[in-house]
Amino acid sequence: MHRDTPDDIRLRNEAIWARVELLEDENRLARAAQEARKTEVANQLDYTGLRRPSDPDESHRPQEEDTQA
Repeated sequence: MHRDTPDDIRLRNEAIWARVELLEDENRLARAAQEARKTEVANQLDYTGLRRPSDPDESHRPQEEDTQA
């Protein structure tokens, strides 16, 4: 029966941590891509004037109905 040497354990541990770092980088890139898509959609909605009033970014704009009442 084969027993792991300290070097085997160290190498396996290093490989696991390298994979963890790759997964963390992948998650960061995925979050950045998601934020970029959100920004792109928000910009398109701004351009077309189709933003929803419940949108948090809408709070700085005056509501036309409120100003006429």
